[in-house]
Order: sequence, then C-alpha cells, then structure tokens
Amino acid sequence: MRILTLISALGIGGAQQMAYELIKNIDNKEFDMTVLSYGGKSNNALESRMEQVCSVKYLEYAGHIGLQKIIKVMKCMTSFHPDIIHVHMGGVAFAIPWGLIHH
Repeated sequence: MRILTLISALGIGGAQQMAYELIKNIDNKEFDMTVLSYGGKSNNALESRMEQVCSVKYLEYAGHIGLQKIIKVMKCMTSFHPDIIHVHMGGVAFAIPWGLIHH
C-alpha cells in the first residue's frame, strides 16, 4: 500500500516534527512511504532524519499557490499512485481536488 504525505516544507516546526514521528513509526515493509514537499529544501536536521526513513521529493515551489502550481503538484501526486494521502498543513489545497478527480 502506498502512502503519500503532502506537506508545505520540512522546516523545523511542531507540525513537521509530528509528520516525521508518524512516518518513522509506520512499518516500511508493509507500506511504501513517500513525502512530497511542495516547498523548498532547507537542508536541516529534520529533513535528514526524514530522508533516512522514507523517500522525500521536493518541488521547490514558493510564494503564491496558483492554479498552475496546483496542477503540477497534483500531477506529481498522481505519478506516485497513492492509496492513502496524508495531508499536512496547506496540502489540503492540492489533496481535495486530487481526491475529487481520483475518488
């Protein structure tokens, strides 16, 4: 089963730390975990720890999230073929339209 966690960025913060704690406690033999960060990479300790437990992809989008960015993120989400999407923080702007299209 494929699980995709969608998050704005992996800067040090409570929500990002919570996402890491969740992911590191999921059995990676049973689940294929990927984190999709539509924000930039900041090369911090949390990113390093996250990259050790699962695949992390950074899209490097900054600023206003317009329709073109939403479409690009949704295409990336589709390429992963997730069974479950864990949306974190602003990721709901991408996950709701994706879910409506992909049921």
